[in-house]
Amino acid sequence: GADGQASTPAMYYTVASGLTFALWKLQFGPLGATEIVSQNARRLALYQHFTSGTVDAASRLYYANAALYRSSMDGTGEQELIPASAGWIIEDLEINPSAGQLFWLRVQTGTGTCEIWRGDLDAQGATLIYSSPITVTDTVLDLSDPTGTKVFCSTEVADTGKANIFRLEADGTNQTHILTVGNESF
Repeated sequence: GADGQASTPAMYYTVASGLTFALWKLQFGPLGATEIVSQNARRLALYQHFTSGTVDAASRLYYANAALYRSSMDGTGEQELIPASAGWIIEDLEINPSAGQLFWLRVQTGTGTCEIWRGDLDAQGATLIYSSPITVTDTVLDLSDPTGTKVFCSTEVADTGKANIFRLEADGTNQTHILTVGNESF
């Protein structure tokens, strides 16, 4: 496997303990659960790279709290891609593997101001593609559109329990309101 272990199916998940988030890997079979990152793992995304149908060493874990990190699938070789910025946390991570793009949602604590950023898988060439003074509650990528990646996001409508859903291109253009939903996001 990519992390030097047998190719046993595995699940990656985060566990919160107060303000500390740990990243765990659960391998199905006799190996059980292993803590692989003991901090900074508030959000998680996987980039799985395949060679001849097998996950290979180019696969990476991406995880974030105030900063954005990348490591091998076993948690070794951690790299800080985006340093922490005072008053900001990373709330969401999305990956477009075919385009080699990483998207992240930054939220300013205390104000709720949100930003959606796009960069390559090293977070180089980071570009702000969306900014909102209203809390963005979720982001999702649509990779099935043949014309390019679409980013969907939902924003809270103040004091109504409703959310607006928007669509935009991966470069931030063509922002379009899709619909308003009550008491849920997608």
